Amino acid sequence: MMYLIGGVPRTGKSKIADMLRNKAGISLVSTDALEILVHSQTDPSKHAEIFPKNAMRDCAPTNDEMYTMFTSEEIVDAYKVQAQSVWKNVEKIADIAVRNDQSVIIEGHHLHPALIMRLLQKYPSHIKSVFLVKKNIDDIVGGARAHTTNNNWFVQKTHDESIYPLIGLSLQKYGEFFCQEAKRNNLVVIEMDGDFSARAHTVLCYLQDS
Repeated sequence: MMYLIGGVPRTGKSKIADMLRNKAGISLVSTDALEILVHSQTDPSKHAEIFPKNAMRDCAPTNDEMYTMFTSEEIVDAYKVQAQSVWKNVEKIADIAVRNDQSVIIEGHHLHPALIMRLLQKYPSHIKSVFLVKKNIDDIVGGARAHTTNNNWFVQKTHDESIYPLIGLSLQKYGEFFCQEAKRNNLVVIEMDGDFSARAHTVLCYLQDS
């Protein structure tokens, strides 16, 4: 079985994937790591085209700069394009997992409904997917503030806290994209606003329900 956890950054995908890995004892792959690998192997002349969000970040190293220089729509569009950079690698992992009769968890915002549908066409009985979103900007900001790990880009790259709602707006709009595309393809979306422990329990129960 392939457990695919997609959706918006800052919704708890990595934490839930890690909880599932510990509970089920199976391998976990982060699409963030895949993106770094693909980026390192891509001709630099193509970086701006394939990794537009990185190109934005090159122009605007801090969130203060990025979320005032670019609109939320531009940032979401960049997320959507850049996500596709890892799709071939995800499909290869799926091919290997099915061929070797292995289970694997793959998590990351790069997992879009369009990719899940491609995988379901190939392996309809081997895929369990879910998309995590947050619709409340205050909840997005509050969750980011409470997140204490070293990779908290939301807080670490922001000097002016008045920028937080702009980041939240972009993530909210990215969530709208996931909701629309998932609904169109009859895929499952779970809203993560509110009590994270309760929501995480719901996600894990859904994924492990055979």
